[in-house]
Amino acid sequence: MLSSQCVSITDLKKDTSKLIKSLKDEWYKVIFVNNKPVAILVDIDNFDLSINEPFDFDFWSDGVNPRDLLDQLATA
Repeated sequence: MLSSQCVSITDLKKDTSKLIKSLKDEWYKVIFVNNKPVAILVDIDNFDLSINEPFDFDFWSDGVNPRDLLDQLATA
């Protein structure tokens, strides 16, 4: 691990946007609290996101008309 990839929590608090922008080039930063690694900050474009379970969203119950819900909100 390179020293440029190690960041103290204090530095993260002071220069958050600068550190986040630097992730494009350096891929990740290891966050240290009291000289102990506690987290890794990773650029989402370089992160391999794998989801094992399929997403299945059911926003509306059967028989619910979204227009009726909007009408109820408008009269509330």
